Amino acid sequence: MGLTMIRHIGRYRLTAHTAPAGDLYAPEILVSFEDGITLRGYKTPDIRFDTQLAARHYAKQ
Repeated sequence: MGLTMIRHIGRYRLTAHTAPAGDLYAPEILVSFEDGITLRGYKTPDIRFDTQLAARHYAKQ
């Protein structure tokens, strides 16, 4: 699944993403410049989902 932009602030973009965590998926938020260079990623340490769709939906909230 691709990235889902959730907020655009000046030169920065927040995107919802998922990262594999064994057999599960972890929601992740990426902070990037608008040209796509990622500055920081934040993955929730204790939250995992069975499907990529559920993890991305959680990250978008």
